[in-house]
Amino acid sequence: MQKMNKEELNQYLETQSTNLSEEEFFALIIRLLEDNPSKEAQEILESYLMAYSFVDEDNAARYWEKSLSAPDPLQRLDAALKLSMLAGGPGSHAYNLLYQFLGEEPKPDRIRSIFRDRYLKLWPNRNNEEG
Repeated sequence: MQKMNKEELNQYLETQSTNLSEEEFFALIIRLLEDNPSKEAQEILESYLMAYSFVDEDNAARYWEKSLSAPDPLQRLDAALKLSMLAGGPGSHAYNLLYQFLGEEPKPDRIRSIFRDRYLKLWPNRNNEEG
């Protein structure tokens, strides 16, 4: 697929989303993400991936799984946060990945505090500056 600017990509995706079934469109998004898109295109495609993740949550989870080992800790946490949105409960691929990454069970009543603590640990002086 040829490189497109932001507007062209959005127009293309809008057209494809109406012409293809949800399953076909989801597969297209995955293919485009695997084709090493520009950073801008990747952000757009990842938004569509989240919006259409209901089509194949396990496949969407496999996409975010790659980012769990990224060198950037913020990128790892962002991927884990995306997985938390896909984790339907014990047994789902997203849930299992999240459990493994966090080192604790991602219970719904604890997930917000787990992520809050992890994000704040990225900037340890932030708490001192606010106090």
